[in-house]
Amino acid sequence: GPGSSSLVTPEISEQGLGDTTLEVAFLPYMGDNGARLSISGAARLPTGDEERSLGAGETVLSGALGASHPFGDRAAIYGAIGYSHAIDSDRGGVFLSGGLEGRVSDGVLIGASAEWSEASVAGAPERTQATLYSSFAPNEHLQIAAYAVAGLSDAAPDAGGGIRLTLR
Repeated sequence: GPGSSSLVTPEISEQGLGDTTLEVAFLPYMGDNGARLSISGAARLPTGDEERSLGAGETVLSGALGASHPFGDRAAIYGAIGYSHAIDSDRGGVFLSGGLEGRVSDGVLIGASAEWSEASVAGAPERTQATLYSSFAPNEHLQIAAYAVAGLSDAAPDAGGGIRLTLR
C-alpha cells in the first residue's frame, strides 16, 4: 500500500572453474563377490577464485577409508569416512559419504551419492551435498565420469558439475 516499502536482497551468482582435486586410492582387500575396502588420499588444489566463492583459497589434504558391497551382478552400495585438513588455516574436519551405483552395460555406470562434511576452512560451516554421476570405461585402464552436484545446505554450492578421469 501507500507508504510501504520492501527491501529486495539481490541474489549473487558466480560461475567458473572451481578447485581441482587429485586423488590416489589403494584397494587392500577385494572379495570374490566384488566387496572391497579402500584407502584413499586426496589434495584439493586452490584453482578456483576464492574471492568469487569458487574455491577454498588454500590446499586441503584428506584421507579416507571406504567400503563397497555388491548387490547382484550390477549394483553396489558404498560408504566412506575421512578427515580433511586445510594447510594454511590449519583447520580440519570429518566427512562422511555414501551412495549407490549400478552398471547399465559393461562399460557404463550410473550412481548417486550424498556427502556431509564438517568445516575444513576457517569460517566455513558444515555442508551437505548430493551428487549424480555417470561413467564410461573405454578400456580397463581409463574411466571417464561426468557428475552434477546439488547443495543441500547453505554452505554448499547451489549446483555444480565436472569431469573426473580415473587411471588404473
